[in-house]
Amino acid sequence: MSALTGTTGTTGTTGTTGTTGTTGTTGTSALQNGLSGYSGAISNPMLSWALDGTRREVYERSQVIGPVKQGAHKKALVLPALDQAEGLSCWQADVRLRVLAWEIGEGLSFTADVRDTAGRQLDGAELRYQNQPLVRILRPSIQALRGQAEETAKEMAKVLNGDELVVNSRLNEIVTQVTPAFAFWSALVPLHPERHKSSFELMQLALELGSSVVLRFKQALQCPRPYELDTRCHPLLLTPAHSSYPSGHSTESTVVSTLLAHLLSDSVADESPDYGPALRRLAQRIAANRVAGGLHYHVDSIAGQLLGEALGAYLVGLCTGTVKADFVVCDGSRADAGTRPTNGEPASRQPLYDAASSVPGAVQPVLNERLAWLWQKARAEWGR
Repeated sequence: MSALTGTTGTTGTTGTTGTTGTTGTTGTSALQNGLSGYSGAISNPMLSWALDGTRREVYERSQVIGPVKQGAHKKALVLPALDQAEGLSCWQADVRLRVLAWEIGEGLSFTADVRDTAGRQLDGAELRYQNQPLVRILRPSIQALRGQAEETAKEMAKVLNGDELVVNSRLNEIVTQVTPAFAFWSALVPLHPERHKSSFELMQLALELGSSVVLRFKQALQCPRPYELDTRCHPLLLTPAHSSYPSGHSTESTVVSTLLAHLLSDSVADESPDYGPALRRLAQRIAANRVAGGLHYHVDSIAGQLLGEALGAYLVGLCTGTVKADFVVCDGSRADAGTRPTNGEPASRQPLYDAASSVPGAVQPVLNERLAWLWQKARAEWGR
């Protein structure tokens, strides 16, 4: 699951309505001669000629060619103040996503030169915000990963050797959660892409943040995949061409779940009591399905949750200026073959959470005016 596929992922929620099939009755001409053809998304020379002919007939004969006097959009006639957040309302969603993704990354830095208080280098990497540590992840030993790979093989065996109905249900989950889980979020929370457009944009930003950060950690930590350490691991899906630890699905689904839990809460400093616990379990289920599919270890899921919750709090902090993000340390060096996530529990109660090194509420992200604009629009969609 990556934010690259996630940028178009919101259209996947229309699959739950089933009505998209009716567009076939209009034929391809509706696309070619409509806005798709006008935007250049579909090549249609006939439309270009038609537009030029209409322009000559309508504008030139009406003698309205020339400078605009009143204008259709009053704001277009006067230059606004620089960089007003309200200007984002004029952009199409994918352009707005790129602008706000820049805002999210401002102030973040990354290093694989991590040291303890005595100055000794640690076997891990660290994400920082304005030079303050935000997330530190230490990697497991190769011996621990070998033991974890054996556990992954056992999880696969449970899936494939169980009751046929249960097997088919689990396989359906594994396959349909390859791309961002918009259908699952929309089933759990009353989300709809037409009613909650700004909320979906925030979710896209969360995916973008989670994807870029987790891939940077993967590059630094470079842990092999389970099937590289144990021949009993036969992945049910094509294994992505990047390293295993932390899990990208765990990270990204946790960032989104954390974001939604705060967005739907009366008090943004707290998670929604109605949806927060279920959203956390959904993220954990998505991560567990990647283990059951033979693509990840249990420790990948744990590290992804710890990273995802920190990033989710960081994003909410940027949007509100009030929510603080914990400095989280995931100590993978403590992992062994039996290390498993604790279902339903937050990051602070997971096995690899280093309570001695982590500092709750250590980082206060600076309020970002443009992200706050989108956050307020999303909150308004929920009557908040």
